[in-house]
Amino acid sequence: MGIKVAVLASGSSGNSYFVEDNEVSFFVDAGVGKRTIADISKKVGDKPCYLFLTHSHSDHVKGLKYFLKTFNLTVFCSMPTARDLYENGNDIDNIKILDDKIRYLFNNFSVFPFKVNHDCDGTFGYRFSFKNGEISFVTDTGIIDKTILDSIDGSNAIFLESNYDEDMLKNGRYPLHLKKRILSKNGHLSNKDAIKTLHEIYGQKLKKVFFSHISEENNSYDLIDKYCRYVEKTLKMEAFTLRQKSYYNFSLF
Repeated sequence: MGIKVAVLASGSSGNSYFVEDNEVSFFVDAGVGKRTIADISKKVGDKPCYLFLTHSHSDHVKGLKYFLKTFNLTVFCSMPTARDLYENGNDIDNIKILDDKIRYLFNNFSVFPFKVNHDCDGTFGYRFSFKNGEISFVTDTGIIDKTILDSIDGSNAIFLESNYDEDMLKNGRYPLHLKKRILSKNGHLSNKDAIKTLHEIYGQKLKKVFFSHISEENNSYDLIDKYCRYVEKTLKMEAFTLRQKSYYNFSLF
């Protein structure tokens, strides 16, 4: 069995991913409730597994208390994320602190956290390395800078934010202060910048991209589907649109 991922949620309402093979079992983010993870809990059973949190915004951690009750978890995150969780009444006994730009070795994989540009202190992206490939998660970042590019370059699969279409956001019904937040360098990544990122890192190793954290208000799934077809034709890789209210299982490599 190769590396597989179950996308439990991806979007403005919630975010959570479950990655596994015969030896590895971990989550990235806990932004879903008990009903969503019922099937996954049967898969995991009593086996120990890990949870890597990108940051403390509610759409990424709102299910944390239930995750801790359901699974035999060790949680990993940045120091600012742990602080925010503690201040919001979460149990942090099982939380381990990670520093950015350090590779942490586990039994069958490694993880490399790196900082992304978001209006939440200590927000991380992650690159996971396995025997047969590497995957990266880059969501909740207003820009893709050199640090991020260097961190994800050479990945075989990437979960890449494509949050909004600029025209839809600027002409939409969001209040001005929220539009400015999303458009800022510490906001979210636009479709245009997601495509630009792929042009900068594509190569023989990168085989799959999953357009993630797509806004239902300021984006269009049909538009992202068109980007997928463009990426498949031009950059010669598989591309997928992650819809908020759907559940997916993917084989990564």
